[in-house]
Amino acid sequence: MLESALRLKRAFKRMEQDTTSSYLAYFNESEEEFDEDGNVIVAKKGNKKVGPPLNKDWDNCEVFVNFLIVFYEVTLRVSASLKPVVHTTLHDIIAIEQVMANMLNVPIESASDTDLLMVEVGLAMKSKYNKYFVEAKTTQIKTLLFSMYEAYEEEVQGKNHLKRKRLDENTNDLVKRQKALYKVGSSTKLEFYEAIETESASGRETYRV
Repeated sequence: MLESALRLKRAFKRMEQDTTSSYLAYFNESEEEFDEDGNVIVAKKGNKKVGPPLNKDWDNCEVFVNFLIVFYEVTLRVSASLKPVVHTTLHDIIAIEQVMANMLNVPIESASDTDLLMVEVGLAMKSKYNKYFVEAKTTQIKTLLFSMYEAYEEEVQGKNHLKRKRLDENTNDLVKRQKALYKVGSSTKLEFYEAIETESASGRETYRV
């Protein structure tokens, strides 16, 4: 909404110069209060609506648009995306932290009113951010990674249980073949086959070289 207002800034300025326009008449109306259902309670007498916007207000609007666009894009990507976004989460968090850091990294001595406003907003946002995104301790990270790996092993590798079992069996057979070769002490085929037959007496398949 603020971005759209900035694009129409010149139109608002022209309407402000027209003393007969309904635009100025709107700001001459008294401020109203509404209940939870949106019904007007009592009009505040003597308190007119704030506006029209001054140059200072337009400057503040432009600054707010520049940093709010980051939050808008992240929210849109996470809430309404049709593609996986897990791999972009870290980058999104870093981008948000960078925006808040830039808001607070203002030299107070040379700061303008807009800069001071941004610092005030940045402090409030940083406080709420820290409340919900507390720094994770090393042990918490380890616990999280361990639980993620367990879930992965159960859901993904569990499907290949039979394949893994065959792989283990083949590995054991290869170990037995190697042991048989060491017992024979020779690499001749005849002696090797005889050793394999002895090791495979339990019913396993005899391997050929």
